[in-house]
Amino acid sequence: MYYPKSQIKTNLYTEDEKYIRSDNNQPYKGYYYQTSKGESYTGKTPDDGPNILLIPDPVDADGNQFIEKIAPSLQNFDSSIVIGQSEYLTLKNIDLGQIKNIPQNIFPTPQPQDYINESFVRYFAKKRNAVKYLEIDKKTYDKLFSQDSTYLFELYRPLKLNWQISGDKAQSYQTNETQTSLLARRERLEGFIEYFKGNFNQLYALYTQGNTYVIANNGKPYTGFYHVMGDGQVMTGKTHTNKGINLVLREDYVEQENPPLKQEPSLTAGEENIPIPSTTPSSLPSRPSYTPPSSGNSTSNSSY
Repeated sequence: MYYPKSQIKTNLYTEDEKYIRSDNNQPYKGYYYQTSKGESYTGKTPDDGPNILLIPDPVDADGNQFIEKIAPSLQNFDSSIVIGQSEYLTLKNIDLGQIKNIPQNIFPTPQPQDYINESFVRYFAKKRNAVKYLEIDKKTYDKLFSQDSTYLFELYRPLKLNWQISGDKAQSYQTNETQTSLLARRERLEGFIEYFKGNFNQLYALYTQGNTYVIANNGKPYTGFYHVMGDGQVMTGKTHTNKGINLVLREDYVEQENPPLKQEPSLTAGEENIPIPSTTPSSLPSRPSYTPPSSGNSTSNSSY
């Protein structure tokens, strides 16, 4: 198709895979030109053929959206469709009711009960034609998994992963790294491990239900997030701030706050002979106990 030079922009280049080739649905990197109608084609100019129609990719490499929705069949619709151009859709006789939703990147917010349980389920979607992942919520996961007709399930593969967020921090890291590796290997997910950038303690925090610690300066039971300082001092909050309050163990504390661990499966004959190193330290630090404040006008050194 001929376009006057005044109606095209030539020698454009993309390296962030924001376009998909309409002939094979594969991400495109390279030169392209754009017409005055907003259509994009491969090649520096119309003479630099073949000129393949390019489709705007709904999600970039970081999971950010370029457009909100796209048509149901990537092979049977005009690549210049962008939501908001209702006049264009009308002229092309495209039924707005047939445009499908795509998953949106949503970072999860675990609830206190999740921290009590020490883990929760995270949900992801992988683009089937590219090494791209984004985190989604359970509702979107269910839509993709059930192949809901209102979602573009043909292009996105739903995944879920159990993620530890409380308990022993080092063990949580190791558990999450192991579970991620197992899922990536089982489902052949290229680049999934790298998606986390080594941060397998994402969302980690300590949480008490109220039967472990009391506030140091008044003895009231404490329910909520807490952290342990380098010197062993326990304070309120997920991380250290100048508003943290000192905590001490309850005098009647019994180590039964966390639910019992699930029984491990029996070992095979070969595994029984593998030596297991002890994880118990040679000596345990003494636990601070709660001492009621003395009468008088003494003040507490705890900061609020």
